[in-house]
Amino acid sequence: MKKLFSFLVLLVAAFVFTACGNKDGKETVDFGMLGPFTGALSQYGEPARKGVALAIEEINKAGGILGKQVVLHAEDDEGDAQKALNAYNKLVDSIDFLIGEITSGNTEVIAAEAQKDGLPMLTPSATAAGITLNRSFVFRVCFLDPDQGVSMANFAADTLKVTKVAVAYDNSDDYSKGVAAAFKNQAEARGLTILFYGGGVVADSADYKALATKIKNSEAQAVFIPIYAGSVATLTKDVRAAGYTLPLLGADGWDGASTILAGEDGKGDVTPLNNSYFSNHYAADDENAKAFVAAYKARYGESPNAFSALGYDAAYIAKAAIEKAGTTDKSAVVQALTTVTYSGVTGEFTYNETGNPVKKIVICEYVNGVVTFKESK
Repeated sequence: MKKLFSFLVLLVAAFVFTACGNKDGKETVDFGMLGPFTGALSQYGEPARKGVALAIEEINKAGGILGKQVVLHAEDDEGDAQKALNAYNKLVDSIDFLIGEITSGNTEVIAAEAQKDGLPMLTPSATAAGITLNRSFVFRVCFLDPDQGVSMANFAADTLKVTKVAVAYDNSDDYSKGVAAAFKNQAEARGLTILFYGGGVVADSADYKALATKIKNSEAQAVFIPIYAGSVATLTKDVRAAGYTLPLLGADGWDGASTILAGEDGKGDVTPLNNSYFSNHYAADDENAKAFVAAYKARYGESPNAFSALGYDAAYIAKAAIEKAGTTDKSAVVQALTTVTYSGVTGEFTYNETGNPVKKIVICEYVNGVVTFKESK
């Protein structure tokens, strides 16, 4: 009888210990991730996924979060908003934290759902200004579109010392329009003359020869063109072929253009990108990024881009918030996020009251296809 009593005491004690050590009844911390891992936008989504996965591997090797291993549940939406929503609905009830979306358009769709469901959400790379507005559960790692435009206008005035600029953008794309408008406003505030401001860039066009001729015949001392890497690769070839050799300026969508120009064999001509500068989230040759770059190359056999770095930081920020909260309770994690101070690959920052990071923007330069650090603003 005494043995039976002792056994029952031990059983109850074990139950109490387990309950106290695992209050939510889960053995893991579950991260969800949404993004375009295949398709036309995979050059952004897949590097971000790899960055997140690398961080989680490191976190798990170091003991996990709150003593639990982290599991990544990644869903490919191919850049399609409806597929993103379907993937979100598949994950929402089984995850503690959502990393993603990647592009601004899909992030807007998912952010509305995450806010409604009370799920902590951290987008690595969606830069549209309104994504976190009035959404207390939604945060981002990247800077905002208007910030890029302002920084690049200041760079043109302060560093390049130009007085006449032109702006071309994609009128069908909110990202391109928003950054262009911010650049124009700041450039004019700094006393720069805008020679032309046109929304005639058509994404993924076979050629941009008409625009290239317009740029060459203008008196612009620099041209700001905030578009995505695929279009950048074609456009810069046409602009340089037209004989325009002065600075070309862009935003973070320019990251990856040299890889496209180099081609699968890596032997393509990348020199059209020379004398071009763009706002970005990090530079691989910056001191605080070197360990990450080495680890990423060792893991994947390729160099990371800014989306890789943003994904990597997103996972570590999620870890910091959960550990600061001491729980995976979603409201507690969100409250912890508001007070997190983070220093990572993409900079040192805190969050403001709208879920946006207060951080510096890196200005990068293409030098024979290599993205190099120019300055930070």
